[in-house]
Amino acid sequence: MYVKNLLIKSVAIFVVTMTLCACGGRRQTSSIADLQGEWKVMEVKNQALPSDSEAFLGFDAKEMQIYGNCGCNDLTGSYIIDESQPSAFTFENVGVTQKMCQDMETEMAILSALADVKGFALENSRLSLTDAEGNKLMTLEKK
Repeated sequence: MYVKNLLIKSVAIFVVTMTLCACGGRRQTSSIADLQGEWKVMEVKNQALPSDSEAFLGFDAKEMQIYGNCGCNDLTGSYIIDESQPSAFTFENVGVTQKMCQDMETEMAILSALADVKGFALENSRLSLTDAEGNKLMTLEKK
């Protein structure tokens, strides 16, 4: 009887432990298609943008194009996905209009960060664009 109770308790502990590990270890995977739509730029290299900033990035997953605004000038371009890593991509052929604006610092910070983007992480309605080492370059929120 003692062995049977011990066995039942051991199995119960094993099942509970495996269930907790499975829940805690489950990681939401994101694909580039999850980026579809427009995202307001909230931070660039850990610096918050002014609340009235109109900077945003838009993703067209079907055409693999980006568009947006750097705070003053509009931008457009494309991106390439690293097929071996679903959350790895780079921007290319990014073009920007040439208006001269009072706040060019925000614009330069955004363009500099975009040049270093190699991947992304998505959590709820927050998007982090990251460099090759996984460091956060930009934080965006779904519009």
